[in-house]
Amino acid sequence: MARVVAVHGIGKQRLGEETLLRQWLPALNDGLKRAQAPERLADADVAMAFYGDVFRPDGEYLAVGEPPYTSQDVQAGFETELLLAWWQAAAECLCLNWPAFQGR
Repeated sequence: MARVVAVHGIGKQRLGEETLLRQWLPALNDGLKRAQAPERLADADVAMAFYGDVFRPDGEYLAVGEPPYTSQDVQAGFETELLLAWWQAAAECLCLNWPAFQGR
């Protein structure tokens, strides 16, 4: 069973879970290295929750021009609260598990 479930964002409907994992696993391990984590993730440790094909019916090419979303597109209220909750949970996890982040 995977230790990490990666959830892709908007605009990945032309890719697949294997392609995304080839991009994400090295990036995750780069972050772990920078955080001085004691171990790295192996292929079996990470699974991609892929759902992009749900938004692309067979034979159709959607999302011709992906909107260039930025932080300015985050709306006050639910979106901001959700992003802050995710950030807080990630920060707490890092602080509890990796020496480089303890005390931050």
